[in-house]
Amino acid sequence: MSPPSDSGSQTASFASNEEESTYLVRSRLLHWTRVGLSVMIIGAAAAAAGLEGRPLHYFHQTRPYSDLWLYLWPEHLDLRPSHAAVACAGIITFLTLCYLVVSFLPSPHSRTMLLNIFASFVGFAGVVVSIISVALSSALANPHTVDGTELGETINTWTCKWSFADGKDHIGDAVDATDGFGRYCRETRASFALMCVLIVLEVVFLGATGCGYWLEAKMGKKRRNAGTEMGKMDTW
Repeated sequence: MSPPSDSGSQTASFASNEEESTYLVRSRLLHWTRVGLSVMIIGAAAAAAGLEGRPLHYFHQTRPYSDLWLYLWPEHLDLRPSHAAVACAGIITFLTLCYLVVSFLPSPHSRTMLLNIFASFVGFAGVVVSIISVALSSALANPHTVDGTELGETINTWTCKWSFADGKDHIGDAVDATDGFGRYCRETRASFALMCVLIVLEVVFLGATGCGYWLEAKMGKKRRNAGTEMGKMDTW
């Protein structure tokens, strides 16, 4: 499907055909660049949510075993980093998907500026929620023990601590590997890495949106200047 109308302004254009043709080519290139970035962002965000969601689902499945004195998780396990990663990745996926849908909706009028504004909102929101997720995961992971109670543990720190047979606990004693924890450790680490990648992708997406503003402003100036020149010629 072709990108939305790229004429930029619904007023009469006085720019040369060559300038209009160059503008259309660059506008379409920018459109497909943002589409490509959007697809990458959706893929990374969906993967991050899935990778973080599986260990979280496993926790909720096995948590009731504590009532039977089968303790697989610490009593004060902090789930906020996992919840934040799943929620933030979901928000990014939803907003970016909305942008893709809107960018391909047919319209008889130019929507270049509207799409630039919407893309700015989507990109800015994506950067903010990605940073929030990464910041929470980094700040809240603080494993320590107070009077024999495990505190500051997250699903990532806990599964990584108990995922290797040659691992060490907080006092340096060897620990036995827990079945499945190695996979969940890798998945939560991969989810965190993808959230970091999303920050970069969203910044690049914002940069592409900034190019859209610049391209529209540059072409608008050429059209106004050409219109002014034609107006002067008509007065003669």
